[in-house]
Amino acid sequence: MRLRLRLQLRRSRRRHRADRSGNARDRRLLISEGLFSGTATATHQTFFVTLLVQLGVSNGALGLFTAFNGLLANVSGLAGGKVARRLPNRQLLAALSGGIGRLGFLAIALLLIVRGSQASTTLLIAIALASATLIGLGLPILTSMVADEVEPRERGAFFANRLLASGVGTAVVALGIAVLLKRLAFPHGFTVAYLLAAGAGAGSMLAILQLRRTPPPASSGARGTSQAAGPISAQMWRFAIATFVLWFGAAMVAPILTPYMLDNLGASPSFMGVTTAVNAIVALSVQRFWGRRVDRAGAYSVLRIC
Repeated sequence: MRLRLRLQLRRSRRRHRADRSGNARDRRLLISEGLFSGTATATHQTFFVTLLVQLGVSNGALGLFTAFNGLLANVSGLAGGKVARRLPNRQLLAALSGGIGRLGFLAIALLLIVRGSQASTTLLIAIALASATLIGLGLPILTSMVADEVEPRERGAFFANRLLASGVGTAVVALGIAVLLKRLAFPHGFTVAYLLAAGAGAGSMLAILQLRRTPPPASSGARGTSQAAGPISAQMWRFAIATFVLWFGAAMVAPILTPYMLDNLGASPSFMGVTTAVNAIVALSVQRFWGRRVDRAGAYSVLRIC
């Protein structure tokens, strides 16, 4: 009897050590995924509108792109959120939607290689919108996987490390592309930028595919949430309204800010890369501090300060 108990205890300890090792490996992969996906997304967001302006896009087309880009990303995100915890293999859908979506960056690079400065802005916008839709679909699914992998009391530090990795990649790549845009003839610098973004997107997909396949939680608990949606709290409504007001102002100027900087203020495409790099470096200096404070004091207290 005692021998059987000892054997069971040893097996339990081995399983516990294996789970801890697997959890640590998955967290490293998720941080690596943040590095790749953040770098790819930041590269696209920094240089796509600049590329369109250089190709002579109209202000009306730029406004429509900005509007539909946000709309499609959010609508597909709602769809992804609906199915996030109902899928038997969330990992595969998250990898495919993000991977295929960022494959659009390779399509943009190939179009620039083939057509050069005569590339169609309409076709570029169509590719970018399809990419945003697919990436938006996979984002809630990946977020649900992170929520199930990381304990609530550790999420602040985890996301701080993930954003730190993303910020380092963004700063390095943005500065490198800024140098290339100065030295290479148009549009070769943008072509290199989108080849790098596509490579980073492939790295993101591979990182997700290497995660352990874990089923979604069947019931609510410390590591997951119930599939049944409850009523929206008053606090959540206030948060949603505040977020709407915040981003409404940003969305108003988004279509005209980059053209204004390029056409009226004399900014160069490489300057846009330097701006992104500086923003990333500034964010790096505070993310770990606020991440640890979230774990200690809670997210609500940090949001009120910020």
